[in-house]
Amino acid sequence: MARKIKHTKSPEQRRAEVEALQQSIAEQVEQLRQSEQWTRFLAFAQTFHRYSLNNLLLILAQ
Repeated sequence: MARKIKHTKSPEQRRAEVEALQQSIAEQVEQLRQSEQWTRFLAFAQTFHRYSLNNLLLILAQ
């Protein structure tokens, strides 16, 4: 039997949440671009060139 998922957020709430997340990501990317961390990330990514971005971020988090 299929489970029914009850959505508790309205479409407007979801839209506002998505917009807030997008703004946060944009700010973080801009901070990264203006820092030494970007250069270090690119050097790190160069050593794992066959890995996806997701896997790179997981490795970097370790």
